[in-house]
Amino acid sequence: GTYVSEAQKFSQGLLSVGGIKAFLPLFTQLDRPMLLYDGTVAKGFDTRLSLYILRIVLLLARSSTSGNREMLHHVGNFSVVSYLLYQCSGRHLTLDNLQVLIDTYHALSWNARLRRGLMQNLLVDFSLWSRASLDVCQKHSETLSLLLRGDKWTEGCLVELCNMSKIIEALSQHYEYLVPSTLESSVEGADGESNSDSSTSSSTASIRAIRKNLWRVAGHVLRCVTTM
Repeated sequence: GTYVSEAQKFSQGLLSVGGIKAFLPLFTQLDRPMLLYDGTVAKGFDTRLSLYILRIVLLLARSSTSGNREMLHHVGNFSVVSYLLYQCSGRHLTLDNLQVLIDTYHALSWNARLRRGLMQNLLVDFSLWSRASLDVCQKHSETLSLLLRGDKWTEGCLVELCNMSKIIEALSQHYEYLVPSTLESSVEGADGESNSDSSTSSSTASIRAIRKNLWRVAGHVLRCVTTM
C-alpha cells in the first residue's frame, strides 16, 4: 500500500516528544556515575553531556514554535536552566557551554523577552559563573565587555541588568581567590631553593584580567547611566 509521510524539522520532532520540558530533567543526572557498555562504572563525569543537553534545550528555545515559547515562559525564561546548572558541578560551566549561550543570545534577536531572559538568568549571573574555572571566568567577563560594544538593545539591557552593586559583588567574589594559601609566589624545591610556581602566576594573571574586564563593564555602565 501507499503510506503518506511528512518531513519535519529536527526541532519539530523534539517538540513531539515533549520539547524542552522533556530534556530539563537530564541536568539532574550529570554528576551521577555512568554505567559503561562493558558493565563498569566510569570514574568522574563527561562535561560533553552537559554541552549536548544545553544545545538541545537552546535549539528548542531558538525555534519559533509557540509551544516552546510558552514552555520557556512558564519556567521563567531560562531561570530554571540557571537553577539546574547550580545543582551541577562547576566543571560543567565550560568554554563550549558559554559559547553556546552567546550564540543563542545572538540568534534570539527575533524575541526580546527570551533574549532578555537568557541575559538576566544566565549571562549576567556572576554567582553562577564564579563556580567555573578561572579561564572560563575570564572569557565570561570578556564576553560581557564585548557585548556592551554591540547593538544598542544589548547595551541598554546590560546597563539595566548589570547595575553597580551587582558588579561590585562580582568583584568581591573574585577577590576571594587572593588568599595566601593559593597565591604563594614560590615553593620550596627539593634542593632547598625557591622555585617559581607557574600555576599560581597563571591564576593571578587570570584574576587580574577578570577584574580589568569587570571594571571596564562598570565604567561603561556608569557612562551610560550619567548620560541618560
